[in-house]
Amino acid sequence: MNNEAIWFRYRNNLPRLLLAITRHIHTETMRIMEENKGYKGLRVSFAPYMSTIGAGNTKLSTLAKELGITKQAASQTLTELERMGYITRITSAKDGRSKQLQITPRGVSMLDDGLLAYQTVESELKQVTPQAELKSASESLRSICLQLNLVPTISEGTHPGVLTLGVFISRVSDFAQQQLMHLAVLKGHSSLKLSYSHVLSLLRPSGTRLQDIVRIRGLSKQAISIIANELSNNGYLERRPDPELPRQQRVHLTNKGYELIRDSVGFVDQLDQTFSDSLGEVRFSELQRCLSNIYVGLKLDQLEFGDLFDPELEKHAQELHDTLGPERARSLGRLLLS
Repeated sequence: MNNEAIWFRYRNNLPRLLLAITRHIHTETMRIMEENKGYKGLRVSFAPYMSTIGAGNTKLSTLAKELGITKQAASQTLTELERMGYITRITSAKDGRSKQLQITPRGVSMLDDGLLAYQTVESELKQVTPQAELKSASESLRSICLQLNLVPTISEGTHPGVLTLGVFISRVSDFAQQQLMHLAVLKGHSSLKLSYSHVLSLLRPSGTRLQDIVRIRGLSKQAISIIANELSNNGYLERRPDPELPRQQRVHLTNKGYELIRDSVGFVDQLDQTFSDSLGEVRFSELQRCLSNIYVGLKLDQLEFGDLFDPELEKHAQELHDTLGPERARSLGRLLLS
């Protein structure tokens, strides 16, 4: 496979569609909750925890197993959710010693508001793809979840918002990322982390500006810089001056980075086969076509790979920032948005 074919496959595959649509659903749901209901400090990573506990899985060990992570890793997020008042830990009535997880009234309200916000986002999906196709895609994603044991174990008192299209696509997306990471480690890329996908998934042959990644992903400049630095230290990326904006830099793949991209294309093919075996070739093709329609319909393809950012505007912005200083530049930004 030549370089052009490798890049085409890297940009056009089911895991990318799953991840991009999942991110859109989560970020838009959080935005609506923050703007309409005044929530603060929400994070995308909270969603699977709240839905799993909402399904009645109240033990730390059970929750960690459902999410496919260690108890230690789960505890960190649970502590944050507890601090924010969304869950609490109560003494088990069975043995009086162990602790069980319980959603608080504030947490129930958050799930209710989240479901309403999600329904608004889902209505947007219905505008870019026929409802029958969306329903079929949801059923296919649910089938994958059931066959691969990805869906939460349901018990009495399940919150009505637990089993939605958003949950199914999120679980399959998480599975895809974990499998791709597992295959990469087996291939010798042992230093990779799941968070690296924020940067790696947006790389282009001509290089990518870090500030573009910051805008697309909605993460802080510091967070993206840390990832880029770690990838550079591990030999996958290097920084070069931006030919259009010499004061800026772009990150480029090294030879080791290109090797990772080539390997990733093979991993994607293996993962496609797993999903195809689960659904059958016809349903798999229908699912991929529907998700591709959503991806294009929501303009996520333009967001990730379109020329959305004007170099000339970037130049003027940098000049104003230098002239005004950081504080007055932020004030100007607020004035322009008001």
